[in-house]
Amino acid sequence: MTSAFASSAAPDFDLIRTVEIAQENNFKSIQLYINEKYIDVEYLNDLIIAINKSDLESVVIHLPNLNDLTPGIINAVENIVNLKSPHLKVVGLIHYEDEIPIKTIHVPEGVNGVAVKPLFMNDIPKIPGLIIGVENSKTKVFDPKHVMRAFHMATLHHIPFVFDIGRIMYPRKKGGEIEQETINEIYDFITILISQLDPSQDIIHLSGKTQFGDFRSFSCALGAEDDITIPLIPVIKEFSDRGGIVVFEHEDLIQALESKKALEG
Repeated sequence: MTSAFASSAAPDFDLIRTVEIAQENNFKSIQLYINEKYIDVEYLNDLIIAINKSDLESVVIHLPNLNDLTPGIINAVENIVNLKSPHLKVVGLIHYEDEIPIKTIHVPEGVNGVAVKPLFMNDIPKIPGLIIGVENSKTKVFDPKHVMRAFHMATLHHIPFVFDIGRIMYPRKKGGEIEQETINEIYDFITILISQLDPSQDIIHLSGKTQFGDFRSFSCALGAEDDITIPLIPVIKEFSDRGGIVVFEHEDLIQALESKKALEG
């Protein structure tokens, strides 16, 4: 069973503090959001020392979207991978996007818009020693086709699929009212897809939610009284019991700790 603590719940997303909080609360896995703020050489050295001194078993490295990746970020990730302890499992992830700009295509002057294409395997950066998976990224709408495009890309190329549950919990509305039929579709889709995940490499992202809608505004601990993800806990727990990593993407430390208790209890 592997619950992962994400740096989203650490003060200012601080990566070193993420390691410390994980150790203080017996998390065996963490997820680090890598951005320009935390790629200073001295800071990175301290981060790597903290990781290697810990008893963490795995680290998930969350890269920015493709168009926000910089050479500095890639170099920072390479340093983490190269200097980590041999026993530590490290996996990367990047958002699967249906539309990314095609920079090599010239758009004639006076033409509005920009040429786009889906994320392809050869778009994902190559970092020696690191397998980078893809995560469904479309949000504020229930779009199972988008999720399955990401899932099929991952399975075709034998890379991890990161299933972000909160991003798709947006049922259709009719006349301002949520359609119950869509809620059932969402629960069924999530349950079936989780049963198809490979716990040895795939990952689940989630946080509890008190109602359908923006997952940050309505975030709660997994299993809380009003948590709408309660019907999904059995299949999520089964995935975790089989060794799958479940990342709690809360921005509230207490919620993350309570979610760990709910999943492992």
